[in-house]
Amino acid sequence: MAEEKRDFERFAGDIATIKSILMAADERFFYEPWFFYIMGAFILVGACAQYFLSLNGYTLSTIFFNMWIPLLIFHNFIEGYAWIKKVKKEGLPYFPRYAIKLWTAITGACIGISLFLIIIVKHTGAMYLPAVVLAILSIFMFFIAQVSYPFYYFYAVLLGAAAFALYLMELDPTIRFLISEALMGLIMIAMGKSTSMKEKGNGK
Repeated sequence: MAEEKRDFERFAGDIATIKSILMAADERFFYEPWFFYIMGAFILVGACAQYFLSLNGYTLSTIFFNMWIPLLIFHNFIEGYAWIKKVKKEGLPYFPRYAIKLWTAITGACIGISLFLIIIVKHTGAMYLPAVVLAILSIFMFFIAQVSYPFYYFYAVLLGAAAFALYLMELDPTIRFLISEALMGLIMIAMGKSTSMKEKGNGK
């Protein structure tokens, strides 16, 4: 009887260990910290470039199509490479359940957000677009925090607060865009640093 009890306790302990490993695997974000560093740096460079281009008379649409669209395409390539490298390194499936949940949520959100942006730009121009972009990024960060490290909630709240503050400020649109984009770049870099520290603490 005592031996059966010890076997049961060992079995329960093994189950608890397996559960903790699976939970830890689900919590980890699926990009390496270097991805955040690269994207943060490119956003900061883009923010400065847009500011100086605006001062020299280039329109927002010209800057968007000739600079930000290529950067977004570059982002997609880097994101794909980061994803493939991560799953190969850790032996993960290409479509784990936490990634599927995140992509499904983001895809659904993007449909509504795209319509929302069109309405905003049509009725208010680009004046409030920087604040709206920060608010949207805040929403996405809440999605990410649900399937990854909980400290991403901090960045979500920070972005939301920044969006509200930028909305209230009476600033030139050029300055609004500079602040919004610079903040996004700095937060990406901060996310990379936080993720690196967290994973080092986990022995990765």
